[in-house]
Amino acid sequence: MQLRQDKAGPGRDKRRRKRCPSTRTGFALGMAASAASFFMLNTMNVFAKLLSPYHSAIEVAFYRNLIAALSFCRLVFPAR
Repeated sequence: MQLRQDKAGPGRDKRRRKRCPSTRTGFALGMAASAASFFMLNTMNVFAKLLSPYHSAIEVAFYRNLIAALSFCRLVFPAR
């Protein structure tokens, strides 16, 4: 018994596979989130350095983490 091979070769699909549009959106969303996080991290560092002559380092770190925790809790526990 002889197996018949396709002209495209073994393991190749004749139809061209289309990419899912959500993959492109996910990639763009990931890039935007990365750029936004980079911007926000730099902004946070600028404000921490501007506040350091007036407040102790522990106080600046506390409020920085408090604001981050509040925004994180808002994402984790959405309002109904």
